[in-house]
Amino acid sequence: MALVAAASDTEPSLGLILLADTRTVFSDPALGYPDAMSSKELLEGLHRLKESPWSDLKGKPLDERGLAYRLRQYGVKPKTIRICKSTPKRLHESRFA
Repeated sequence: MALVAAASDTEPSLGLILLADTRTVFSDPALGYPDAMSSKELLEGLHRLKESPWSDLKGKPLDERGLAYRLRQYGVKPKTIRICKSTPKRLHESRFA
């Protein structure tokens, strides 16, 4: 019982916070409930979240490379989509479910 009580007192890892904050950004009505967004768009949303650590990780904001590294640990990778003649990579909300 003491171990369970101690485990509930610990803070979640940065990875779990990132996944939760990503879900928050994807559900933001200001973004029009997108089902996919670029890493840059996701980072902008993460940096706007109050009380989040993403604007100041060890003195620097989380960047695209750091975001990709952290999400890759959970099997989340961007998917290439075709929009007319361009093929941008997008992170899909379904990858976070």
